[in-house]
Amino acid sequence: MLRRTSGQVGAFGAKVTLYEDGGLNDPNRRIVWKETTSATGYLAQDDPELHLGVGLHHKVDIKVEFPGGVSKELLGVMTNSLVEIRE
Repeated sequence: MLRRTSGQVGAFGAKVTLYEDGGLNDPNRRIVWKETTSATGYLAQDDPELHLGVGLHHKVDIKVEFPGGVSKELLGVMTNSLVEIRE
């Protein structure tokens, strides 16, 4: 789950990229990329928790770019877990 310094849960507009463990910032080792949104359709609301498929990977590196320009990187994060990242 992403959280902005203002307290906004979901950090809408943040860009999240998952890489293979040990492959941070290597485009050839990127697994998945997603930009957070508040809604994707008329009268819709997205879940503020991101659920990203990582295949058979057991650990991943995470890079989050928040709308205000702050970037956070987490290395060797276990998959199938809930991670909270604050701006």
